[in-house]
Amino acid sequence: MMRSDARVAALLYHHVGPVTHEKCRGLTVAPDAFARQIGTLAAMGHKTILPSEWVGYVQGKFDLPRNAVMITFDDGYADLVEYAFPILSRHGFSATVFVPTALLGESIQCNPDVRDARMAIMSASQ
Repeated sequence: MMRSDARVAALLYHHVGPVTHEKCRGLTVAPDAFARQIGTLAAMGHKTILPSEWVGYVQGKFDLPRNAVMITFDDGYADLVEYAFPILSRHGFSATVFVPTALLGESIQCNPDVRDARMAIMSASQ
């Protein structure tokens, strides 16, 4: 039985770390700001879920924890390993990273209008 009224908050991030290029500032959340956001969620009793858990819930297979939230990162920027993951781990939070696997270890344009505005993507080992 599918749940038609299923709702969960989702926080969608791109880059957590220092601003590497001014033209990419809009994608970036400073590590201290990210730490405050995640700390606030933890203090409010939120629990993170993964997309697979959300799908299982919508399909009626199981329930979600109270105050469930899903955290995702687009593009798989390498800085996440250094700045975001330790903060998430400190609070026992999980997140999903959408990595362009064909670009592992490369750098990509973070602003399509500025050719030299580039940021590194995670490597395979990360």
